[in-house]
Amino acid sequence: PSGARGGRFYRYEAKGDVAIEAAGLPVVATRTYGRGRVVAFATVGDGFIPEAVDPVKTRTYWDYWEYQYSLAARAILWAARGEGSVRFRAVKATPENGLTLRIASKDVTRVEVEARVRSEGGAELGSVTQILALASGEGEVQIPAADLAPAGLPGGREVVDVIVRDPATGATLQWGWAGLDTPKA
Repeated sequence: PSGARGGRFYRYEAKGDVAIEAAGLPVVATRTYGRGRVVAFATVGDGFIPEAVDPVKTRTYWDYWEYQYSLAARAILWAARGEGSVRFRAVKATPENGLTLRIASKDVTRVEVEARVRSEGGAELGSVTQILALASGEGEVQIPAADLAPAGLPGGREVVDVIVRDPATGATLQWGWAGLDTPKA
């Protein structure tokens, strides 16, 4: 979580490019240093261990730490120049259109895409797995909302987790997520 309702962060002035901000202040910033790369986090915690959030006080009833660890893993990969060859060009989810995912890669020609939807309370609402060919190095998959959550979206803040794998080995090539805000009935 971030901002006024989420986790705490230190107030500082970024010396690089701000990647994430909350309440107008930098939370994650990046820059190069010599031939290396640096990622600075202003989040309160114990090293890479995120600070625990009081779910009652912050009304945070989902597995937020998974996304914090994912952000830390992405930062480490970026700083080490180990991002991999599969990139997301777009990850967007809406109640009307479901998930739209555009992927690009110079090296990979075929991927398996898994999309899994969770409610704001963490309950799994559905999952879809599809094979996608990356013709000319790019491909797009659109998964309707009715396929993502066959019983319907309950309303509130849902999250669509996306994992892209090598269909032959099952190795994870890329991962990400999109927020999905739906009206409550």
